[in-house]
Amino acid sequence: MIPSHIRARMKFNLATTSFMWLFWSCVHANEGLESDFIGWADAYKMHPATLVAIDPRGKTMIQAGSVDPVDLPMPIASISKTIAGQCAMYMARQEMLSMSSPVSDFLGWTEPQGAVTVTQLLTHSSGFGPDSTRRDIFGRNLKNNARIEQILDDVSARSLLPSATGSHCYNNENFLVLEAVLTAVANEDAVSWCTRFVPGLSTLESLGRADQTHALGFAGGLELSASDLALFFHELVVDEDWPRVSSYGPYEYGPGIFIQTTREGQNIFHIGGICVFLGPNIGAFAARFANGNSVAVLYSGCADQDSRGQLNELIFNHLGKLAE
Repeated sequence: MIPSHIRARMKFNLATTSFMWLFWSCVHANEGLESDFIGWADAYKMHPATLVAIDPRGKTMIQAGSVDPVDLPMPIASISKTIAGQCAMYMARQEMLSMSSPVSDFLGWTEPQGAVTVTQLLTHSSGFGPDSTRRDIFGRNLKNNARIEQILDDVSARSLLPSATGSHCYNNENFLVLEAVLTAVANEDAVSWCTRFVPGLSTLESLGRADQTHALGFAGGLELSASDLALFFHELVVDEDWPRVSSYGPYEYGPGIFIQTTREGQNIFHIGGICVFLGPNIGAFAARFANGNSVAVLYSGCADQDSRGQLNELIFNHLGKLAE
C-alpha cells in the first residue's frame, strides 16, 4: 500500500516510456531540453534546479539547469533510502548482518517490534505505522535528534499494523530504525561509515548530509550532485538476492528502490520531495532505464502534481521528438 502522494509522483510511469528509449542513443539529446528545463524551473519557481543524463558508457549526454557550479551538491530527499539500501546490502555481503536479522539483535527491542527484520525495514513491509514523521504542521521535520529518539521509542512500543506487515507500506520510520541498526553494526554514525567504506558510495565525492533540509540521514537527509546521483544509478547493480516485495501496479520495492521488470529489462528509480511551511522545499528524481541510460533531476521547491506532470511531459516530449 502506497500513500496517494507517492502514487501521484509515480505518474512518472516508466511503463509508458518504451517509445523514448531509442532517444538516448542520439548524440543531439540536449537540443532544446536545456532551455525548456530552465523554463519549467522559472515557471514553477524551482530554482536552483539541475538535470543530468548519462549514457550506458557513463558519458554525460545532458547537463542542464541553473545550478552554479554545476556539480553543487543538492538534497536528494527520499532517494537517501536508496543509498541506505546499498549500505545495508554491503554489510550483508560482508556478513556484518543478515537480511533476516531481527531488530532485537541490534537495538534490544522486544517482540513483536523487535522481530522486524532488516529485509522488512528495507522494503517498507515491517508493519510500522502510521508514519509519525509526517504529523507536525511543519512537515517531516526530523532535524531534532531528540525527536528522532522519541520516534524510535514510540515505534518500539507501538502495535504493528496487520495491513502493513509483510506488504509494502511506505513509511519513513522504517529507515529511521534502519539507520539505528546500521549505526549499531558499524559502531559509529552509519552515514559516515557507509560513505567511507561502501563501494559505489565511497567514490561519490559530493555525498554527505544535507544539513539545511527538514530530514535526517537515511530517511531523507542526504545530498549529492546531480552528476554523482546519475552516475550512482548508472553503476547500481540489481542483484538476484535483493529483497523485494510487490508495490504499486507493475512495481516492486527492493532495498530502498522501486523496480519494474519489462521485456526490455529492468527500470529502477526513486522519487523524493519535502514540502514544509518553514525552511527549504526540495524535490528529486533518479532512474536507470532498461537500456542502461540514467537520469537525475534535483530542484528546490514544492512540486505538486501539475508541476511534476509538466516536468515529465517536458522530458518525454524531447525524448519522443529525438526518436522520430
